[in-house]
Amino acid sequence: MTELQSAIYLYAREHLFPRFEAPNYETLSQARQEAERLGKALRALGEEPGRTGRRLWTELETQAGFEKEAVFLAGLSIGLALGELK
Repeated sequence: MTELQSAIYLYAREHLFPRFEAPNYETLSQARQEAERLGKALRALGEEPGRTGRRLWTELETQAGFEKEAVFLAGLSIGLALGELK
């Protein structure tokens, strides 16, 4: 992302995302709790399953972060294109 896109993203993350996440807050909260429970269960199985679980978590977080960024940039691009239609 460019510096301007990053600034807009950070603003949106802080001021706008909560409004759009609100309808799904309960489901997101439950998913986070379940992920934490599953992580604890993997760690309880031993060092290797715990390490694998942490690596999986990291990879999923990385993937989700890039997907969020791509969706944000797509929305920004749509907004800019719509602004040019005036």
